[in-house]
Amino acid sequence: MTIYHEKIDFINRVFKPSVNIVKELPLLLNKSNDENILYLKEDKTASVVSILYRDFTFGDIVVKSSFIGLICTDDEALSSKLLDKALEEMDDRGVCLSLAAGYERLYQRKGFIKVNNSAPYIIKNKEDLNMKAYKVTIREILKDKRLFDYFIKAYHRENNRFVLSNEDIEVLLQSFSSRGYIIYMFNKIEPEFIILKEKDGEGFIKDILGVKEDLDKKLGYIKREFNELKMFMPGMVKIIDLKYLVECLNRKGYHINLLNDKKVEIKGTVMSKDQFTRYLFKEDGKFLFMNYQ
Repeated sequence: MTIYHEKIDFINRVFKPSVNIVKELPLLLNKSNDENILYLKEDKTASVVSILYRDFTFGDIVVKSSFIGLICTDDEALSSKLLDKALEEMDDRGVCLSLAAGYERLYQRKGFIKVNNSAPYIIKNKEDLNMKAYKVTIREILKDKRLFDYFIKAYHRENNRFVLSNEDIEVLLQSFSSRGYIIYMFNKIEPEFIILKEKDGEGFIKDILGVKEDLDKKLGYIKREFNELKMFMPGMVKIIDLKYLVECLNRKGYHINLLNDKKVEIKGTVMSKDQFTRYLFKEDGKFLFMNYQ
């Protein structure tokens, strides 16, 4: 058995057979990403931290970033040690921002900041008789080059996004398709997409791409088909290289004074790195990933 397969077997043992974790996280757990699936084994315990390195667009700047999509462990102390190693590697690779899915206490102890609401947001009905949507399957998008191109453009219209190749997005869509996700498409001229999954009469929003206006009405339109429609996209961020991030922002016209490696000043207001992170990402604002994997 190769080390890669040992890692996957360990992950499957922790997550149980009910979850096909490789299908759930196709980019993170792909064999081509093996070197970034960090694995630590001591005696009878083990831990895995899986990282995806991609650039990230933050507004109109692009920075080196990482996404931690999986921490899997028998022993929290071991995973803490492995996450320290992961953060050291990110620093060595010149990573500016690290993002993580979920609200792990371990992330918080390592300096990650919560940037989303921690409770599902329940969407209300908002009727608009002129609103029209087209329900399309992911398989249709993958087979229709025109639709796929529209989807790619919608993805890249979002301000806060990982820089994913067309191949990355295709892999993610194939994963979504195998897990029963559906897509509502609005506006045929410049399509906008809302991706969701249905379970027990409830709809769960996975991602929103390219929606320029009337998001509440579009969600209200979809809500009519479900008993309840929920949106829950937790995320955490850690600024790895504050100096570089400030330099990038200032080159784009921001006026941020770097006081030291833990503080900045904006318009006379001094902020800690944590406060600055919340200021940039807005703690309860919309901060979406296309599940990053």
